[in-house]
Amino acid sequence: MRNNYSNNKQKQEFFRFQETYQVGMKESLKQRYSLLRYYYTCLWKASTNGDPVVRHPMYDWPNLDEMVRSDNIYMIGTALRVTANFDQHEETPDFKSYFPN
Repeated sequence: MRNNYSNNKQKQEFFRFQETYQVGMKESLKQRYSLLRYYYTCLWKASTNGDPVVRHPMYDWPNLDEMVRSDNIYMIGTALRVTANFDQHEETPDFKSYFPN
């Protein structure tokens, strides 16, 4: 993993953090690497079929008004969905997300 930091900052290698943080870092890396095959498949489809890798959900559900009007949802491929909360003023995000059948 490439580490981008300047020379006058605290070093950021995993072994320099406390054990409790290292556990979380290892788990996030495992999850990241578990998605590599999926991302490569999405990129292959994009290069052969022209399917966008990251897209608005109306690409997959053009007849569902809830998906067409959504402004906080995007899809990565056909199976990974991201719902974001862009309201920076809320301390505890309270937002709804629509799941089509």
